[in-house]
Amino acid sequence: MDVFLPSAWTSMLLAAQLGFGLLWLTSGVSKLRDLRAFEAGLHQYDLIPSAWVPLSAWLIPIVECGLAVVFLVGRAVPMAAFISAGLLLIFSSAVIINLRRGRRIPCHCHGLARSPSISWALVVRNAGLLLTCLVLFSYPPYGIAVTISVLGWLAIGMISVSWWLLLHLLYSTIDVVVSVHHITIKS
Repeated sequence: MDVFLPSAWTSMLLAAQLGFGLLWLTSGVSKLRDLRAFEAGLHQYDLIPSAWVPLSAWLIPIVECGLAVVFLVGRAVPMAAFISAGLLLIFSSAVIINLRRGRRIPCHCHGLARSPSISWALVVRNAGLLLTCLVLFSYPPYGIAVTISVLGWLAIGMISVSWWLLLHLLYSTIDVVVSVHHITIKS
């Protein structure tokens, strides 16, 4: 039995797709415009070896601009959503690690040096974006009727639980790493 999604749902999917396109475009371009500030921001997170920071400072905005093109053109949206979810997990992990370290550094979201400090609200925002990626990954908006079978809904539920377990495992791992780091520093 197929459940037909109304055109309003298709419109929301298209809006999310275009929203991600604009999000990644503004983020990537602003980082490229002030690459030194973004590089300094990456150093502040203290997670990447210093030798890798310049390459990462170039690579991240280029990937973001590439994702923007894919989302705005509308081809390979599920792949772009999957890669976006990976980036958001990486960014969220960096924020969580630094929050667990007790640090309140600028988030450098969109490459802005004067951006707000990292916070748990930023992690929650990224979790919402991750869920949107999951939806875009599951329902590619090709402008035609999108159908989901009962098995499709079960698959979505399993994927959602898997993401939750992955995030929980990631949080637990970060907690252990930060604890070991603090023990090592004190020794």
